[in-house]
Amino acid sequence: MRKLVLTFATAVPLAFGACGGDTPTHPDPGPPTPPAAVITATGDGMLTVHPSLQGFNGALEAPIIIRETAGGSADWTSARFTALKNGQEIGRREVTADDLAGAGFTRIAANQNESYVLVFHINSLDFDAWTITLRFADRLDGRLLTVNVPGTTWDGVDISWVPLSRPEPGYRLE
Repeated sequence: MRKLVLTFATAVPLAFGACGGDTPTHPDPGPPTPPAAVITATGDGMLTVHPSLQGFNGALEAPIIIRETAGGSADWTSARFTALKNGQEIGRREVTADDLAGAGFTRIAANQNESYVLVFHINSLDFDAWTITLRFADRLDGRLLTVNVPGTTWDGVDISWVPLSRPEPGYRLE
């Protein structure tokens, strides 16, 4: 009998302990946190130099591909062309966030692989080096991302004698 009482006395608290309320043992983690954006950019075809109809010496048409590879997203905030001669900056043109938005180029989406054509009106064609730098703000944490478009990724440089004026929104920028 003593054995039966001891067994009953041990089993009853264990049974009532198992009858908890609706409190889960592990809280709901909620939706997964989106990953940070990872963005790369390359040239896409030929760079084309045009005469400019807007009071500049030339217009550089630069087709690019932007890839986001981590599943994050970012806002495109600027694109800059910098011309150098003997290691010194001799010219710079920047496409601002407002310019990008006006052309419909605002958000780089998760896993995106998209082509764009940037146009920079430039004052000097007498440069020996140049860079195109793109800037983005990560949608996850606002971290600034800077991406250089490698000059070796274009197929070459073409000269067009067709003057380039203000580009059409959504296709080209100045």
